[in-house]
Amino acid sequence: MQNAVYAAMLALVAQGCTPAEEVDPQDAIDAGIADYEALKAQLDENLVEVKQGKVYAISPRAAGGRLYNLDGGVGDPGPEVTMLGLDDGQWTTCGRHAGPLSTPNMAASDTTIAWAGGDKDIRIVDVDDDGCEEIGVVTGLARPPADLFWWSYAVLGDEVWVVVEGDAHEVYAVRNQQSELVGTLEDAGVEFASYFGFHVVGDEYLVVVESGRVWVVERDSWSATFTGHEFEQAAGIALADDGVLFGVSTGVRWFEIATGELRNLNDEIEAGSFVANSVYEGAHHVADEIYLAMVGRRVIYRGVQGIFSYDLDTGEQDTLLLDARDGSQTWVSVHMVGGVLFALEFADTEYTVYRVDHPSLPHGLSWP
Repeated sequence: MQNAVYAAMLALVAQGCTPAEEVDPQDAIDAGIADYEALKAQLDENLVEVKQGKVYAISPRAAGGRLYNLDGGVGDPGPEVTMLGLDDGQWTTCGRHAGPLSTPNMAASDTTIAWAGGDKDIRIVDVDDDGCEEIGVVTGLARPPADLFWWSYAVLGDEVWVVVEGDAHEVYAVRNQQSELVGTLEDAGVEFASYFGFHVVGDEYLVVVESGRVWVVERDSWSATFTGHEFEQAAGIALADDGVLFGVSTGVRWFEIATGELRNLNDEIEAGSFVANSVYEGAHHVADEIYLAMVGRRVIYRGVQGIFSYDLDTGEQDTLLLDARDGSQTWVSVHMVGGVLFALEFADTEYTVYRVDHPSLPHGLSWP
């Protein structure tokens, strides 16, 4: 707190006060708190609550230009997948999981949802602006044995990419419910130490996680590159055209594909001169490695006291949202949908989804 008080006193000096005026440290703290509350109120004016925005799960997911939510409930009628209509702000039910899977999973794009349940099927759903329609299940692949379920799959456009583990880790692209072998991860050069995690697929690259290590596979050459991080990958992966943003157990990393450079964004952010508030001077430090988003070359992340952005090229930072100081309201996660930012709030025992129309971010949706 001493550093925070000192910073607050310096701020008052910059406003015209001098040490000769014997600034009371408590006055400096009170001024910093007032600034925090004023900035929070200003930022909250940029929020647009999604109609029926309260959700009973904490897993909204962005995919291209759509926002989905996976309800983690179990039992009858079962976990539910819903889609947000960006033209009207309404949620549409796209289907429910089948079978006794307590932690359902899904992958999606603008046009397709795939999800796996306890019946060991990967179900495929067509999506358009009018709603969702289930068209069938993935066929031609060996199902997981015993009590195992499908986890290693991703969606790109109308294709579902699946990794089947056996003597080798075979990668299949599923089109029109029919599967085609693309190659094995071993042939690409991925070195397996123990377990295989999950993957993300893009037009040019495939990102896989093996034993907590993040690998980038170039699709044309079918060659893999280890990103070189030291600590185990924790969660959150965002694949961009020029790099991969991901979380590890100690923070957030950026891998520049063209140069092979791995950057420690925690260190860069903490070493910068940006201070969101004189009292809460570490409010912008990275506090979450799971929910990460990008718009252009700007990283959107959860900090200690809210949601912040960091420009990979300039190092410029901005405050997008702030938590309540007393902890009664916090921002849980961020989701970039077609360049529009959505955020999940937890307050009064409820989760609510908001669109964030911050002046520095692109938007243009008309509702409500």
